[in-house]
Amino acid sequence: MVADLVGGERFFLMTLMEIGPPPDSRVIVMSLCAVCHLYLSGLAPVRQTVYKYSMSRPPPNLSSSPGYAELHCLSSFSFLRGASQPQELAERAVTLGYTALAITDECSVAGVVRAHAALKGQPTRLIVGAEFRLDCGMPLVVLAADRRGYGQLCRLITRGRRAAPKGRYRLTRDDVRALIEPGHCLLLWTPRPADLAAAAAATATDAAAALEAAPAWLRAHYAGSAWIAAELLRDGTERAHLAALTALGAAHGLPLVAAGAVCMHVRARRRLHDALTAIRLGTTI
Repeated sequence: MVADLVGGERFFLMTLMEIGPPPDSRVIVMSLCAVCHLYLSGLAPVRQTVYKYSMSRPPPNLSSSPGYAELHCLSSFSFLRGASQPQELAERAVTLGYTALAITDECSVAGVVRAHAALKGQPTRLIVGAEFRLDCGMPLVVLAADRRGYGQLCRLITRGRRAAPKGRYRLTRDDVRALIEPGHCLLLWTPRPADLAAAAAATATDAAAALEAAPAWLRAHYAGSAWIAAELLRDGTERAHLAALTALGAAHGLPLVAAGAVCMHVRARRRLHDALTAIRLGTTI
């Protein structure tokens, strides 16, 4: 399943009243500036109700919609994964009135130059970031919060690329700890239902350890600078997945943040994305 910047097959704008998380859970939707504000001031995250809309409806009334920043977005610079150019994603984000857009290509910041050029003079801010899957299988998005964080992110990318053959990368949690400082970079753990299902398929003891490892590590080393990204598939699994993420967040003191894992700027690119995915997986459409 994939997502575009209007929603596609993934809820990145969640209707909390419909999904109904437990009353003690806290799901937050925020831009980078709000994240930084919470980190610096120590304020507790505040629950917000965010409205979901469908492709068949006209664009929302941006003046009355709560601010939203897409924090996980792949462009065509994520080879055979993203189906839209960075500037297309940026222009679409402006049209939708996004507060900010994070371009987070896999182990790369190659797409941010075109996105930056497209957002010059626009109210939508660009967030520089990158997506990684560590050797342990942990999916992670790293966002640069300032210039120092940008340098740390680039060094992490360089280390990962130099540790593997051309076109690939290799990173461990120790690499992240060695290069990424809390506050200068913000971290999102982005588990999908398949990731949680794979952990649950192990023995009871191993499954518990696998599920606890990632949030426990983030809490231990990046408390206040780490979130669990709720990226919900529109396939009937969203309630169970959100419940699992909420439980993990409550157990480890990690708040949830809405993200979309966006792969295209409009749904019309779905066929192209399907073709790219088939090539990447070596299968037919």
